[in-house]
Amino acid sequence: MKWTSRLAIVAVLFSLGEADAGPVLLATASGEQTLPLPSFVDSVTTTSYLRYQREAGVGFDLFDDEPVLVRRDDPPWTVYDSVGSSLDDPDFDVYAEFLTDGVYELLFFFSPELGAINGGFEEEFLQVHVAPFSHVDLVGYRIDRIDQCVTYDVTDIGLHVDGRFEFYGSVIPCPPTLLLLAVGSFTLVRRVRPTKH
Repeated sequence: MKWTSRLAIVAVLFSLGEADAGPVLLATASGEQTLPLPSFVDSVTTTSYLRYQREAGVGFDLFDDEPVLVRRDDPPWTVYDSVGSSLDDPDFDVYAEFLTDGVYELLFFFSPELGAINGGFEEEFLQVHVAPFSHVDLVGYRIDRIDQCVTYDVTDIGLHVDGRFEFYGSVIPCPPTLLLLAVGSFTLVRRVRPTKH
């Protein structure tokens, strides 16, 4: 077998260890709340976002979009958004780090009008859908994308906000896995070595 073929086999085997099938759903978080409004209020300008609270007065907001105008007689207003890099939102890298650092931190679904709609420590707020490496957060995984779907509605009761967030990513290959792939690749190259005649 030619050296180019051998190198191609080694490259494929190593890529299998480091690549994944694409981002998978790691966790979700959701919350809903209603703010009572007087009957004469026909519209509300509102917004909401995810907020990491590190300490008093220091927070990082994700999805802090422009406020939306919601009218009582209009159908519900739904906002979809997705961030996957600091180009989408400057706080994405901070979120990716906080979600995977194995440290207890506070994460809230927050609205200026309603305050904290839902949240608390990450382990309480996040519904994890993969095998956890830690009971604290998503340590051991890489965060590739965060999606939001938030619906605003002014009902007879008041302003109703219902949000869901989805966290997508992939597992970080551990060193023993990469070592096994390297040994397997080396063995394969040696086995396909041509015999001398």
